[in-house]
Amino acid sequence: MFLLVFLLLVFTPPIFGCGEKITAQTGQVKSPNYPNGFYPSNKDCIWDITVSGSSIKLYFESRFGIEVARGCGYDYVQVHSLTSRGASQIGKYCGSQSPGTITISSNHIRVKFHSDSSATDKGFSANFSAVVNGGWSDWGDYTDSGQCSNTCGTGTKRQTRTRQCDNPAPLGGGSQCSGSSSEDQTVACKLRECPVHGGWSTWSDYEPGQCSVSCGTGYQNETSSRDCNNPTPSNGGEDCQGDDVRTRETTCSMDPCPRICELDGTKMPYARDFTKYNECQDNQLVLKTCPYKYSWDQNKQKCVKVCPLFVVKSLADPNDCYKYIQCVWGFYIVMSCPSGTAYAADLKVCKHVRDVQCQY
Repeated sequence: MFLLVFLLLVFTPPIFGCGEKITAQTGQVKSPNYPNGFYPSNKDCIWDITVSGSSIKLYFESRFGIEVARGCGYDYVQVHSLTSRGASQIGKYCGSQSPGTITISSNHIRVKFHSDSSATDKGFSANFSAVVNGGWSDWGDYTDSGQCSNTCGTGTKRQTRTRQCDNPAPLGGGSQCSGSSSEDQTVACKLRECPVHGGWSTWSDYEPGQCSVSCGTGYQNETSSRDCNNPTPSNGGEDCQGDDVRTRETTCSMDPCPRICELDGTKMPYARDFTKYNECQDNQLVLKTCPYKYSWDQNKQKCVKVCPLFVVKSLADPNDCYKYIQCVWGFYIVMSCPSGTAYAADLKVCKHVRDVQCQY
């Protein structure tokens, strides 16, 4: 019951009394006493109706009764279209046949009901409504309707904007808006920069190190380097894999050496092994080896213990700066620095070869 009352309140057009000037989009005009009795004699009702729209639709209910006469000369309901050029009759109606639905191509009409002093009848009721053709609202802003085509770097995505057929909305059977209510566009997008993984530059030329001897022929370590800048890692890209320094051993020639063994008993270090030494015997250079855990000390001219007992420390290899000696409770182990590094005696750690002054 409540729903029925609500629908009647919402959808029942307003009813206008006999002879009013009306400005409304919908409404109802009817003869006096309709539908509960006959209309009175000698009655004139004129409704001047204006709507906001391009035309007006007038619907006469089927229960229609106005005294019939040739040319509707006695009682009648008459409809005129009103424009700036004047009034134009749309129709004059009487009898029991309802005119039905009439569409007038004007937004201003006049409806006139007239009864004379003779017979009366049940009368009429007519609903009017503006006929409004739909018009588009302005386009809304573009909003994303798809994802970026790429997860990194520049891609594309689709955007959509919409409009509504409510400016004005169709009314009274007016036409819908023509065209689409939405349109798309494709725009560039970038979620983030793509990672750039590092790449190596070309190797540099080999640079010679210090010769292992001060005279005659010895050996030297040559180094070559490269940089991780082709390209440089960026945006979370990975570093280059592999070494940035490489070494190779080559021979080197110095000035000729003077005769070494001019005096028997002369002792001197052996360049390739700190646990060995050379001694002149019968004008010949003889290689000798220190006892286990001992190394040759040129200053003391004797073999000395490499690692004192109860000591844990590292020492520089006297013959090779790319190695070091690790002392552990009187024992020693010859260790090699990682590739591209050399032992820094002052810091007692392996450092990049560029930061270490190798003397051998």
